[in-house]
Amino acid sequence: MHEVKVIVQKYGLRSLKSINLDGQTPLHVATVHGAATDVLLYLITKFPEACSTSDNQGRLPLHNLAETIKWILIELYHLEEDIGCNQTCEDTLASGFFKVLHTMYLLHPAGVLLNDCAGRNLIECAVLDVREL
Repeated sequence: MHEVKVIVQKYGLRSLKSINLDGQTPLHVATVHGAATDVLLYLITKFPEACSTSDNQGRLPLHNLAETIKWILIELYHLEEDIGCNQTCEDTLASGFFKVLHTMYLLHPAGVLLNDCAGRNLIECAVLDVREL
């Protein structure tokens, strides 16, 4: 979180409105890479319009986060099996990501109905294995 705030202090809020070559905002990138929930909420608070910005693949940050949550929960499940991570740890992490997902939904409710360029909606991003496509 500290690094994100340093970038914003150095380059200003315009840095959060930047778009990379893939058409992604910093919020897109953060959701793809499973950034911490405090970072995601900070990015949303500073630039809420990113929640309704599609990248070059037609994906909203909402699509990315739904897919990322799926993989995080799968990893937690395996971690729980391997080292006995307790249910409280899993529930706490999941609830944080679902809070972010809910915040994105409130800022752009129509996003749950939008399909990306591959024809997948939010639910499909959350449940389909991308290796099956």
